[in-house]
Amino acid sequence: MNVDDYYRLRTLGMRLCRRVAAEMAPEGATRVLDAACGTGLLFRETNACTGAVRVCLDKSPEFLAHVPDDCVPVVGDLLDPPDLPGPFDVIFLLNTIYNLGGTDTAVKAVGSLSRLLAPGGIILADIRNPAHPILRLRYLMEKLRGRFVPTAHSLKKMRRALARRGLRVRRARPIGWLIPFGYVLEVVLAEDGEE
Repeated sequence: MNVDDYYRLRTLGMRLCRRVAAEMAPEGATRVLDAACGTGLLFRETNACTGAVRVCLDKSPEFLAHVPDDCVPVVGDLLDPPDLPGPFDVIFLLNTIYNLGGTDTAVKAVGSLSRLLAPGGIILADIRNPAHPILRLRYLMEKLRGRFVPTAHSLKKMRRALARRGLRVRRARPIGWLIPFGYVLEVVLAEDGEE
């Protein structure tokens, strides 16, 4: 996918996820990472963690050439992150998990990033709701057309899978109206915070 195609794929749902995650980010973060950042839309479209050192990780140098000037671009894979200027108070993993395939790969990605957290740090990641009727129809249509079909993850299943990796969903904020089409999860190390 090239940068032009990437910008055409921006949807209201993706923008909502970025906005909600930016609102959930704590004040006073000093180092933040946008993992699988693409062109850095999170930091371009929101005021997420202004004043912090903002690092953008993506495996596409072409995409990283478009991140905001106040960000540190790093080429690398989120499943095996390179040495980064961390540890990080906040790690964003947005509009990505549903493209990784099954729950095991999604949890592996969150787990690999969790080792980059500062004490008390959080990961903000979004998932899509498999019970949302419009998403179900959309994914079925994509499958019938022979196209890539994103993976939706139930909140309950994701909580259990993350717990097996020593991680905990401290908060899950719904995205959308009536039936949420997804959630932004605040993930912490299981020993951080209260149950």
